[in-house]
Amino acid sequence: MLIDNFKKKKKKKGHRIVRVPYDCCLPMVFDGEEFSMGVRAWTHGYDLYAPCKSFAFHPYQRAKKPPMFWEQPDEGRQSRSENRIKAILGMPVEEDDYDKTDIQRYGLGAIRPLQTYLTVFGINLQTREVKSNCAEAFSGALHDRLHAFLRHDGRGIDYNNVYIPAQTSTKHHIERKKETFLLFFFCGVLSDSSSLLSKKNKNY
Repeated sequence: MLIDNFKKKKKKKGHRIVRVPYDCCLPMVFDGEEFSMGVRAWTHGYDLYAPCKSFAFHPYQRAKKPPMFWEQPDEGRQSRSENRIKAILGMPVEEDDYDKTDIQRYGLGAIRPLQTYLTVFGINLQTREVKSNCAEAFSGALHDRLHAFLRHDGRGIDYNNVYIPAQTSTKHHIERKKETFLLFFFCGVLSDSSSLLSKKNKNY
């Protein structure tokens, strides 16, 4: 669910897809699209919310599988798409080989700075490290901490005043796969793929 923090009193539902549309130029991207879309929406003034329990799943093991995009020839498209995401996020790009079509339209917003988001959730895009937020999210402590800063006018969370606790949690390197970065959303926060998808995690 995305809540608009703009000042207009009357708004129609579904405006997020108009103001922050899905990037037109990210073929062959599977890992990284969620983070790109979420950060773009957040910097445009939208808050991101998620239920505390999973209720929707991908049936990867179904008998009749639909065609998958990754079954098509890659021809370097995934690498160029990942470079486009990195450029939008201000990350170092190894090669200036990516689609720059309408990159401003599909870029970050000006309502809130990206650095605030990275600081609150313990993300370092330069070193590719992320704080493990799972324990705080599963316990509900993260939600309670953020909800304490809900705006009185009902327009989302005031991230300018969010308390950021000391970075005492263990940090994990973001898993790399073909020189990309794997970031996943869970309970409205970010964590690295190794801690989320590990078979040892009793919650999965």
